[in-house]
Amino acid sequence: MTDPASPPGMARIYDLLYPAGAKVDAITAFLAALCPPGGRVLEFGVGTGRVAVPLAARGVRVHGIDVDPDMLAVLKGRPGGDAVETVVGDFTADVVGGRFDVVVLAVNTLFAVPTQEGQVAALARAAEQLADGGRVVLEHFDPSVLYRQQNPTVSMRPLSGSAVAYYTTSAHFPTQGVSASFAVHDEHGVHTAAESGRYVWPRSWT
Repeated sequence: MTDPASPPGMARIYDLLYPAGAKVDAITAFLAALCPPGGRVLEFGVGTGRVAVPLAARGVRVHGIDVDPDMLAVLKGRPGGDAVETVVGDFTADVVGGRFDVVVLAVNTLFAVPTQEGQVAALARAAEQLADGGRVVLEHFDPSVLYRQQNPTVSMRPLSGSAVAYYTTSAHFPTQGVSASFAVHDEHGVHTAAESGRYVWPRSWT
């Protein structure tokens, strides 16, 4: 049975699928080093604050935009979450206001945009909101694992505690589309969610 106090969909299981840890420490240290004292960072697809909250704890002024209010509610419920300024919106079209030393799209956020036009628009919105000398930082997986995939793949991995995640992933060449469904089993029951998007590869690939 689902915990009635838990948010629905991806917001319910995101922190299980992408736990914080040493990798987040490295990411936040890298981003903080790009900022001058009192610098400002804008995270597109800020989600549950996995990166934004510990980055704010390093003394960086962090803003985030996300289309999912349930994810932002999880962020605000984290210790230190109130230090992150958030906006509900579409980062391919909306702007937060002001200029930022860094605009970051972490954890495959650019790939979550389902069209090439939307991805280009997201990068244009990022450029519009950069301060002079600012940087856009992208984190994403190596898409060669999906390149020319013919059949769906199914995998399973243990999560924290007794939780287990099951994944089904399908990739579509040459449209570069990718879809994934998740089922997480933990002490509260089974929780499901789905994602779709478009992966990007370097121009030099053939």
